[in-house]
Amino acid sequence: MSHAELRRCLELTEDDVRIRIRAQPGARRSQIVGWHSDANNPNQSLELKVKVQAPPIDGAANEALLELLGESLGIAPSHLQLVRGEKSRSKIFSITPARGCTSQQLFEKILESLSLAISADP
Repeated sequence: MSHAELRRCLELTEDDVRIRIRAQPGARRSQIVGWHSDANNPNQSLELKVKVQAPPIDGAANEALLELLGESLGIAPSHLQLVRGEKSRSKIFSITPARGCTSQQLFEKILESLSLAISADP
């Protein structure tokens, strides 16, 4: 996945970086696998496709997504928050920068981390 495609999954704001996720709970293995787009609406923003082993029961899949994103991006869980899609496959997470880091610096770090995470998975 190119940086241009990854940028379509992300939104940079003054206070945070928003990332659009397409979750697939109940998978064999937890991993970031690429992107998801709506074939009927090609101009729509892309969603990062993420598989998690946890089932979509009692928030277990959302917790697994937070853990996987934190690990993959090298970001403390306290900087990640689900802001939309608690009971949906389409989700938006907010990622706030650590002290001394700007949203732009965080955005660039996320791009690089996601590129590595996707290229590392078979």
